[in-house]
Amino acid sequence: GPEPANLKGHTGQVNVVKFSPDGRSLASGSADRMIKIWDPSTYQEGASWTAHSSVVQSLTFHPSSKVLVSGSFDDTVKLWDVATGREQVILKGHRSSVDCVAFSPNGKLIASASMDATVKVWDASSNRTLATIRGHFGNVTFVAFSPDDKRLASAGKDGMIKLWDTTD
Repeated sequence: GPEPANLKGHTGQVNVVKFSPDGRSLASGSADRMIKIWDPSTYQEGASWTAHSSVVQSLTFHPSSKVLVSGSFDDTVKLWDVATGREQVILKGHRSSVDCVAFSPNGKLIASASMDATVKVWDASSNRTLATIRGHFGNVTFVAFSPDDKRLASAGKDGMIKLWDTTD
């Protein structure tokens, strides 16, 4: 195929890239602690900000494409206004790095997976912790919601995939 576009701007290893649901933005997170928003049609950097005090490990967009959630080695989950790069909320409660974050398809829940062997489920409107799920032996590396919002899958370094009911 043709030569790919090269988006340059991070000064550290890029750990995550995510397209917004509307396809108008591409977000990247890096070991340089930065989040960058790119225009995938022009290959230009739009917004850029220092997001965390440590490595940005995970990103996900709200279904509206207007809010971005990040997870970091600084043990926090943060919500950002995509247009301005302004921090909206810091979600605290993990005792180790946050390796993965996910929005539910309806945008009402946020899940975060951590090296502290837990999954946290947060209410996206009140920013409250709804549940702290323990069930893996060791780091939880990935979380994903089912398309119907009824289940949450988690994967861990223990070799297990667990399915959790989110309807309770």
